[in-house]
Amino acid sequence: MLERQQQNLLAWPDRPLVKLKINAGGELSREVIDRLLAGERARQAGRPVMPTVPAKEAPRPPRR
Repeated sequence: MLERQQQNLLAWPDRPLVKLKINAGGELSREVIDRLLAGERARQAGRPVMPTVPAKEAPRPPRR
């Protein structure tokens, strides 16, 4: 399942992702990785690093 999802992400990189609460951790990690990659690209180009998406804290699960 994960391999197929990754294949779809690579095949259609500009397609918006469906935001589901169960995917909050994955979405947050993807945003962090995107910011880190943007920072690396900016340093290679000699430009200052400017994050493209502000980081959000993932919602915490309810206490039981």
